[in-house]
Amino acid sequence: MFKIYNRIDHIAGNVIAIEAEGIAYGELAVVTSPRGKSLAQVIRIDGSTVHLQVFAGGAGVATTDEVRFLGRSMQVSFSENLLGRILNGSGVPLESSAFDVDASAFFQNATEDWKSTGISFVPVFQYSIPQTFSTDTNTTDRR
Repeated sequence: MFKIYNRIDHIAGNVIAIEAEGIAYGELAVVTSPRGKSLAQVIRIDGSTVHLQVFAGGAGVATTDEVRFLGRSMQVSFSENLLGRILNGSGVPLESSAFDVDASAFFQNATEDWKSTGISFVPVFQYSIPQTFSTDTNTTDRR
């Protein structure tokens, strides 16, 4: 069951504070304001005072707005379709289509010619994100 509160005690930038009980550190909440809904996360608990960071910022949030706790922490579903995608902090893709990345090329020869060295490591792949530059030398559009 969701816990819903309709009174925000303090707003400072993108951090809001409310009086709430039974809330966990890292728990997610949805702040509903006239501007729309925004995701927030518990970043500090002082007794019954809960501080949340509003991911879309505190602009437009009022002390009478609704805060609905979701009872869970941040979760992101993933699959091979996310390779090459650029996501925002909430896990939503920022562009409409994925870059052309063939994941099978990374893993096709993973077991061939395998030699045990006894040294543990974590393979890390570095992806370069293409940058688009404007023809105007005074401005640069980086995506």
